[in-house]
Amino acid sequence: MKKVFQNFNVENIDINEGLVSISNANYFTDTKGIILCWTLLENGLPIDHDTITALNIAPQSKQLIELDLPRQSLKAGNEYHVNFSFYNTEQRNYSDGSIEIASEQLALDILPEPFIEKEVQTTSPLRVERKNGLTVIGKSFHIQFDRLTGAISQFSYKGNNLLESPLLPCFWRVPTDNDEGRNNSYASSWRKVGLDDYKIKTKQLDFVILPTGDVQVYVNNLLEFKEGNILQKANYTISHEGEVLIDAIFYINIDVLSLARVGMKCALPVEWKNLTWFGRGPHESYDDRKESAYVGIYNGIVSEQSFPHIMPQENGNKTDNRWLEIYDDFGSGIRITGKPFFNFNIQNYSDKDLNRSKKAHTLIRGEKNWLHIDYKQMGLGGDDSWSPRVHKEFLLKNKVYHYTYAIEPL
Repeated sequence: MKKVFQNFNVENIDINEGLVSISNANYFTDTKGIILCWTLLENGLPIDHDTITALNIAPQSKQLIELDLPRQSLKAGNEYHVNFSFYNTEQRNYSDGSIEIASEQLALDILPEPFIEKEVQTTSPLRVERKNGLTVIGKSFHIQFDRLTGAISQFSYKGNNLLESPLLPCFWRVPTDNDEGRNNSYASSWRKVGLDDYKIKTKQLDFVILPTGDVQVYVNNLLEFKEGNILQKANYTISHEGEVLIDAIFYINIDVLSLARVGMKCALPVEWKNLTWFGRGPHESYDDRKESAYVGIYNGIVSEQSFPHIMPQENGNKTDNRWLEIYDDFGSGIRITGKPFFNFNIQNYSDKDLNRSKKAHTLIRGEKNWLHIDYKQMGLGGDDSWSPRVHKEFLLKNKVYHYTYAIEPL
């Protein structure tokens, strides 16, 4: 709310050249006592900063500012953002001095890194066994695909299990107050088709060894809901290091106002209580609720990712993530990399337990960590709470969805 109603804003004129426009939306107050601090981030980490004290902007006016960015140091293939913070030096608190009264983040346009073709392996260090599905075995890992679901059911690395449950598609979320609304709500359309439950019919589960020596497992699943179905086609490309590149396509044949999410979910060891991510943060964000969640590198603890709404409901999502690491106190865990971006939500309780707590008033926590890896999640809406009013650009109504991400052990 603070971000939306702030009176100082930054407009991108040509951020690559350091040129921005600063506007003062106040009606009667100029910029006396206001300073602007900017920080340049490279792949989420600060590499340069400066403070501008020469702001002279009358009420309802603008001023052009040129930032002294180290353009000669910017490298192709890296991602750069500039964070802006406005401080009122005449207003101070007891803890850290000047109060931040406004903020902004702008992204620079940088040339992509040149593509480097992967070297071809003359022999594959991987082998594949057909037993209760498919098992891909490498030097320090094995990955099992279940014959009944086509899903990764086990992922063992150096003797440790990385998954506590299969990696399965998911299109539902615990309904928010806005999802419930009144008649003909989003939540009622999900319940009508049974979006939170489906049966899997595996149509195809096979593999091929690629010229690079990697193994590609391809899966075709029909997900049957109470009303309608979704066809899942997925390729899992496994390298000899144990990285799994997941390329998933979903063909939607169910009648809902909007899918709640498009993605996959699994359970992880409860010992993996730490996370670091390069994306929007540090607080939760959704596609229609991310104005103040800036791109950066953030750290957190799984148990602190939830928000205690009075009525239990979906919470804690993170948008526009480049990568995510989840790990224990010794650094063992997994890294997920988007191709290019993904949403994630990690909690120490399951969606079913959260939904059940609406009536039970008790939430079971701490048995496992539950992770969603999503292409997108539907927006939260909020124009009102009694009709399905999520803006159309934040709905998930396409007939086909396609996304790609990678999982690798730490």
